[in-house]
Amino acid sequence: MFRKIFIIIQLVVVCGFVSCTKEEDPNAPLQGSMTGKIRLADEFGVLLSDHGAMIISSTNDLKGASNTAGSFLLYGLDDGNHDITFTKFGFGSYKRFGIPITNPGNTTLTGIDTLGMLSTSVITGLTAVLNSADSTYSFNCSIAPVPDATHQRESDCFF
Repeated sequence: MFRKIFIIIQLVVVCGFVSCTKEEDPNAPLQGSMTGKIRLADEFGVLLSDHGAMIISSTNDLKGASNTAGSFLLYGLDDGNHDITFTKFGFGSYKRFGIPITNPGNTTLTGIDTLGMLSTSVITGLTAVLNSADSTYSFNCSIAPVPDATHQRESDCFF
């Protein structure tokens, strides 16, 4: 008798565990993903060999990271347009706007974006001289470190 009760208790326990599986909600929103590739360059535009550890974040604050080849996957995105920000310490940030996500599915970003290292250029002694004869300006300054053939430096003035 004890043996029959023991077997019945075991069957009840096993049935209890089997019946407690989580059922998928058919009304749950579908999730999409985004893949792409991004590169890192030094301050002179020379591509680096390691494009990893770049943080990719979306409008709804999902985050991912790039691997050493610069590839990334961002999963869990809702339907609609998303803004994506690429950041890495010492490199600044880059943003792409309005990337459409249609679920379920994957959106692959076309093209390879490049994120450049922050500049170490220092501009000092900036002067502007007006030539009243033709109403033009001449600008002079000192840039450090001094540009050379392998480390070109450029500056732009916007008015």
